Amino acid sequence: MRQKLLIALLLIVAGLTLTLIGRQVLGPKPKEALITDSLQIVLTTPDASNVTATLNDKPFTISSVTTTKSLALGNYKLSLNKLGYTSFSVSFSLHENQPVTITVPLERTSIPTLNAIPPTTNPDGSTDNWTITNVSYFYSNTWAFAATTDNTDSIISYFVMHYNDATQSWETVLGPDSIFDPGSVAKLPSAVQNYLNDNNYVNAGD
Repeated sequence: MRQKLLIALLLIVAGLTLTLIGRQVLGPKPKEALITDSLQIVLTTPDASNVTATLNDKPFTISSVTTTKSLALGNYKLSLNKLGYTSFSVSFSLHENQPVTITVPLERTSIPTLNAIPPTTNPDGSTDNWTITNVSYFYSNTWAFAATTDNTDSIISYFVMHYNDATQSWETVLGPDSIFDPGSVAKLPSAVQNYLNDNNYVNAGD
């Protein structure tokens, strides 16, 4: 009887040992791969400055006019705000092999107008005061090209201006100048670039 008990105990110990060895060899059960798909967000504004967003009520970073993220499949709610524009919110679902693109049609809460350009101080300490003779607007009046004359000698000069929603004021981006450098123009939003090039306000070089 004792022999049978001893044999049974040995078999149980041997079985446990083999189980442990098997687990060590095989390792832990691998986790299932998380299935994801892509979300692309496209802003209709020329830049992504002053944008705050949440995805399912958690902070969500949008750093450019086109943002692409890989997300787990499921249901989502995107909320977005940009200073000076109406807020935007949308719910959507992300399914396997069905990427989602959301175009955010932001609209201005008010339309700024360029009524004056700040005086310019010259290297010799003199000041130029400008009278606006013509303005062309872009991107819901947040960018402007202004033709001006100097009140002192009536010289025609051009400015590229940008409206800063944070300070609620116009800022000079380029100018005063009679023609602009191609390298500087290349840094501007596409609609402003196209206007300057099409109307020969960019130095074509030799």
